[in-house]
Amino acid sequence: SKNLGEPQRGPVDNRISTIVQDSQNIFWIGTWHGLSRFDPARQTFTHYYADQKNPNALAFERISAIYEDSQKTLWIATWPNGLHAYRPDSDDFAKIGAERGLAGKSIRRIVEDNASHLWFSTDAGLSCLDLQTKSVTNYDERDGVQAKGVFGGDLFVNQERTLFLGGSSGLSVIYTDRLLPKTYVPRIALT
Repeated sequence: SKNLGEPQRGPVDNRISTIVQDSQNIFWIGTWHGLSRFDPARQTFTHYYADQKNPNALAFERISAIYEDSQKTLWIATWPNGLHAYRPDSDDFAKIGAERGLAGKSIRRIVEDNASHLWFSTDAGLSCLDLQTKSVTNYDERDGVQAKGVFGGDLFVNQERTLFLGGSSGLSVIYTDRLLPKTYVPRIALT
C-alpha cells in the first residue's frame, strides 16, 4: 500500500471524482484540478491541466466523467463545460461541446450500449452519440426524458439497451429502441 496523495508522486489533486482503467491498463484519474494518467508498469504519472487558450487542452480542470468506448476512444467530461476525446498519438484532446450538438454543456455520466451508441447525461437532457455515424441526437422532457436535475444523478444501460437515468426528479427508465428518431441530427467531427 502506497499513499500517492502528493502531486509530485500522485494525482494532480487529492479531490478525486472518477477513476477508470483503460484497455492498455493505464489508470485515468479525474480530479477537481485536472486529469492524471498513471502507468502502473512504469509507476509514473502524467498530468493534464485546463488551458482555455490551447484548443487541444482540457477546457476546464474539474473532471466529472471518464469513459473508454468499444472503439478504444477515451472520453473525458469536464465541469462546467466540455467533452473531450483523448488523442493518444498527439497526447492531447479534441473538444466537443454544446455548439457541436450535445444537449447541455455539463456532462455527469457516459455509458455505451451494445449498438455502439454513447449516452451522456447532461445539465439539459440526454445526448446520444452514434459512434458509427458520429451524429448526435438529444432527448428531453418532450421525449419523456427528465432533463432538469439530471446532472447530479447517474446513468446505467443494460444489455437490452434500456437506460436507467437517475436525477432530482427520480428514476427514468428509457427503452432506447422506442425513442422516436429526430429529424435533425447534427454531425460531430473530431479535430
